[in-house]
Amino acid sequence: MYRLRSIVGSLTLAVTLAGAFVLLLSPPLAAAPACTEANAIDKVLSAEKGQSVRNSQELSTALREAQGGETFLLAPGNYGVLAIRTAFSKPVTLRSADANNPACFSELRLKKARNVTLDGVVFDYAYAPGERNFIVRFSIRESANIVISNSVFDGGHKAGVGHGRGLFIKNSASVELSNNVFRKWWKGVVGADSTVLSLLGNEFYDIRSDGMGFAGIDRLRVENNHLHSFRGLPNGGDHRDMLQIMRVTNRRSTDVTIMSNIFDMGAGDYTQTIFMGSSGKNLNDPMLRHQNMLIENNIIYNAQAHGISVYGVDNISIRKNSVIRVRRDETKRVS
Repeated sequence: MYRLRSIVGSLTLAVTLAGAFVLLLSPPLAAAPACTEANAIDKVLSAEKGQSVRNSQELSTALREAQGGETFLLAPGNYGVLAIRTAFSKPVTLRSADANNPACFSELRLKKARNVTLDGVVFDYAYAPGERNFIVRFSIRESANIVISNSVFDGGHKAGVGHGRGLFIKNSASVELSNNVFRKWWKGVVGADSTVLSLLGNEFYDIRSDGMGFAGIDRLRVENNHLHSFRGLPNGGDHRDMLQIMRVTNRRSTDVTIMSNIFDMGAGDYTQTIFMGSSGKNLNDPMLRHQNMLIENNIIYNAQAHGISVYGVDNISIRKNSVIRVRRDETKRVS
């Protein structure tokens, strides 16, 4: 469904702007540089007029001068690190001009940004020796009204399994992730202390640990996503979950909808599927008890006893889900 297209490029550029900036860094010599392979987006991007942007220098200038409401059509190539710290008055859209040859970013840093849409681009991480599992190259912090759609978050492998976090979201509001692909990560999407977070129609595969992990989210919507074929590290000690909601930030999550998703072990390793444990917290504390939760119309194929496991939730409805046992190859049993 998604194919690789080689793009040769290695640049070193740094441009810093007062409101928004794009920065391109040289990769470590020991690492395979990011964005040397860009992944074609097999999505139909909407035809739209906009300002053509040919490289990272032009993108820096365009973002600095943007007033809000602009659409920038990005030519193919490596744009390096995209960092935006501007609160635009109306949505500013960055979209690949050619879905078969998309623009690529080696890092994403949205901090105190507002009204930003990223459509049909590639976010590419390349593992470098010594980097920890939890490294973050793509993040949304203290931002609002952010949309990322029709894009690929392409991770890196260490010892043959996914490494790093695909996207980290914290202290943000009104963030939508739709029709994206997350692959080759330690954890796909991690979010904390945010409100109005929507994950719609995304695909997750080749994940080592958690596909999605959330803590302290109000108004979380997870709908029509496809999670499949996770691959763990043998004896790696990971607590694998396709979707986990935690209390590690010492607060509950509220108004959570998990609907019409497909969770499929596929050709990969077994995982816990939908899991909400105690996180070692006192579930008698009302501020730590999740509230208002709907888990409906999901399909689960897995070989782990925790298909849908929920602890410490008030006002919950679990209905019309299909939980289907898959035998594990090595034991023919459910763990």
